[in-house]
Amino acid sequence: MQNRVELDLDNNQKLDPKNFLLIYCTVPDEQTGKKISRYLLSKKLIACANLFPQGQSFYEWKGELQNSSEVVLICKTKGSLYELVEKEIKKKHPYECPCITALSLSKAYGPFLKWIDEQCS
Repeated sequence: MQNRVELDLDNNQKLDPKNFLLIYCTVPDEQTGKKISRYLLSKKLIACANLFPQGQSFYEWKGELQNSSEVVLICKTKGSLYELVEKEIKKKHPYECPCITALSLSKAYGPFLKWIDEQCS
C-alpha cells in the first residue's frame, strides 16, 4: 500500500537538514520494531520508520560475550524531538540498555524534509 504525498514544490522555504535526524535503534525482533514504530507514529514523534531484517549482533554484556539476533529500526524525525523519541522508545523497549542513537543529516532532498516537518508535531 503506497500513499502518494502531494507537496508544494514551488514553495521556496528552505529547511536546514541539520535540524533533522535519523534515529538508529536495535530491537530483538520485527514484532517489537513494528510496535515501537506504530507507537511513535501515533504520537507524531516520527514521520517514518524502516525495519531492516534480522542480523547478528556481537557484544560484551555484564562481563560475558554475547551473540544475538536483532532488527535495525531507523526513524526519521526533527532534531527538536530527539529527547521525546528516546523517552518513548525506552518505555516500549524490552532491553535494559537499548541502543538509541541519532545521526544528524548534512544534506537531504528539500521536499522530503518538508514532509518530515509536516508529519511530526
